[in-house]
Amino acid sequence: MQSDRATDCSLTQQQLLMRMMDEFELTQEQLGARLCVTVRALDRWLLPPDHPDARAMPESGKAYVRDLLEEHVVDFARVAAPAPPRD
Repeated sequence: MQSDRATDCSLTQQQLLMRMMDEFELTQEQLGARLCVTVRALDRWLLPPDHPDARAMPESGKAYVRDLLEEHVVDFARVAAPAPPRD
């Protein structure tokens, strides 16, 4: 699941949010709560950009999601790394 860098700036906001839900196994309600937004706001961020009800996610929100994903990748790598040999 972590083949692409989590902080890849080329991801659309929809891809970024979907990755967040995927990586953390969150529902839309849970992700909305984690981002301190309503489910309605999240729904609008998830709509295709050409949809009349679509809304752009604030840049600070995108940065926050990228940071959470990056930390998740680092934590995953730390857990998956073999333990150093003991003397």
